[in-house]
Amino acid sequence: MKKNISILTFVGIVLIMAGLVVGAVFDRTKDITNIISVSSTMIGIFAVFYQFVKDKRLNQAAFMVNFNTQFYKSERKNVELLDYFDKLYDDPDSVEALTEKDLDMISPYSAWLSILCALIMRRVFNFKLINDMFRYKFFMFMNNKDVQRLEIEKFPELYAPHFEVYHDWCLYQQKHNMKELNEDTALSKTAVYQNYIQSGLTFLNEKASANSRFIKRRTARKTANRG
Repeated sequence: MKKNISILTFVGIVLIMAGLVVGAVFDRTKDITNIISVSSTMIGIFAVFYQFVKDKRLNQAAFMVNFNTQFYKSERKNVELLDYFDKLYDDPDSVEALTEKDLDMISPYSAWLSILCALIMRRVFNFKLINDMFRYKFFMFMNNKDVQRLEIEKFPELYAPHFEVYHDWCLYQQKHNMKELNEDTALSKTAVYQNYIQSGLTFLNEKASANSRFIKRRTARKTANRG
């Protein structure tokens, strides 16, 4: 266990050093900060996940609690952005809109959500288990208009897992008569999400069409062989 954690630490140090080199070359201090923050978050989460995989005595609920702890422990920027969401939810007029200078909070928070989405998609977590603990953290981020403007709409290709989890989580909420948080600025109302949904449907239609053509060709070959 200690050996593997050391490997994770080493990988994290390499990522941090790479970020420093890239930042020094291109003179992008904010990128350096973001890379360090994200690396720190990823190391903490992967360490917890490794423990979950290797220790069969650690049940799913305990892992969920540890994963949530990493949100607060790995990166203080996560807490700062969550505090901002709290104030925005309680009193929207009391806070200013997020700007480019706040990307150093958005990046590590997004990294944590990426791991959450991966765990959901791999069925380590299910919505019934995590809804109470993680629903607020997830939807306050995804349905924030400033986060959408500054991050999601600019880099939608990085958010395909988030879109998929968002879609399924919304269905879960509808099934259980739960109101979506920040419904007025829901991700589902954005053009970038609609494009994702449409491209997904197009892909499925293309796959279905290809499968149909394959079946027709195979049937034709079988008929010819019988003749």
